[in-house]
Amino acid sequence: MTRELRDHEVYQYVFDATPMFFALVLMNVIHPGTVLAGQDSKFAKLTKEEKKQAKAQKKQEKAGKKQAKQDRKSEKKSQASSTVEEA
Repeated sequence: MTRELRDHEVYQYVFDATPMFFALVLMNVIHPGTVLAGQDSKFAKLTKEEKKQAKAQKKQEKAGKKQAKQDRKSEKKSQASSTVEEA
């Protein structure tokens, strides 16, 4: 009997796939997000308004970084052109 379990790959597939099948069924019934969300979790529950505010804030920060990058770029160009004019 032990040799049969060891030699036939059908048994390996069954014993390997069965726990994974039950885990997937469990995850479909109980979503991990419902279990992980809590007071001490890093997955904070935000309202739609809070999410919108956070998104708008990130957008403003990104626009500010982009503007600063453009300012630095134009400053370098003006310095380079003034150096060329002096020469």
